[in-house]
Amino acid sequence: MWMRLIVKGKASDIYSFGVVLFEILCGKLVYTTSYHGINQQYLGPLAKNYYEQRKLDELVFEGIKEQIVPQSLSTFADIAYKCLHDERHLRPTAGQVVKQLKEALEFQVDCETWEPKLPSDYKAIIQESRTPEIYTTKKKKDLYDMQCEGILIQTGKVWFWLDSNNNSNEMVSATLFTYKNQSSQKWRRIHKSRFLSPSLSLDSCILGSLLAEFMITKLKISC
Repeated sequence: MWMRLIVKGKASDIYSFGVVLFEILCGKLVYTTSYHGINQQYLGPLAKNYYEQRKLDELVFEGIKEQIVPQSLSTFADIAYKCLHDERHLRPTAGQVVKQLKEALEFQVDCETWEPKLPSDYKAIIQESRTPEIYTTKKKKDLYDMQCEGILIQTGKVWFWLDSNNNSNEMVSATLFTYKNQSSQKWRRIHKSRFLSPSLSLDSCILGSLLAEFMITKLKISC
């Protein structure tokens, strides 16, 4: 099949480069004598077939699979697959290939650089936000910047943010501390108060105490 597709020119060079990309990704030579019991398989059509069946993960070299981040892997595999298009005019240009490979590298560097700075449970924190789906395609640096600025979690009742030391902080909304039996509380005077008249209710004392306790940042030191 591959020999039938070869015609000298830039498009054939792109096809050949796509095969090289799959060699790197799969850790296999362009021509393998055996894979899964199938003899004499050419890597180009084999990788293309696995990609189309959404089984490319089975071909990826274990050493790469353990280190590469999902977005980098999918970006790399996408451009390699496009290089193998049967229609010569539908294969990407060299410039498009370079652009997408740079993007794959950026995803990898971004993850290795910024993920260690995020809380160990940052994925769970994102799931507690009002719109977790908007964070799924963002780079780790973008997630870090957003969490430094702060996001609402737990249906908008908790404000979460990272401080300058990468410590996790949460501020709880005062709306969580409302009292149903406010009318049952009576005014009372504090013994030896510096106030001349009864000016503090039991409700206000309790509310003030709770606010002082809960509105203080709860620090969780990131592991």
